[in-house]
Amino acid sequence: MFRQARMSDHLEPFETELRAGHELRAGRLVPDESAMRIHRLTTSFLRKVAVTDGGWSVLYRDPGDGRLWEHTYSESGLHGGGPALLHVISNQAAHERYAFSME
Repeated sequence: MFRQARMSDHLEPFETELRAGHELRAGRLVPDESAMRIHRLTTSFLRKVAVTDGGWSVLYRDPGDGRLWEHTYSESGLHGGGPALLHVISNQAAHERYAFSME
């Protein structure tokens, strides 16, 4: 069953992935609510843990529940890497991809 996440500045326990997009407003392509929420979460709520790929992938920790979240641009063939993706990543996958301590 899919539950619609409310667009808050915190992450709900059932959320595991946020995909940014764009929408057309007044003839202009602008970031959608998910894109703006990812920006708010990564600048104001989540705690940066590590960076890789020259800054294209960033590992964050949710201070509320301790889950690790990866912020990437999953469509590297598109200009600017495409829309942002923020998703939960396991501790094992995070350690394979990033250099960080579990403090």
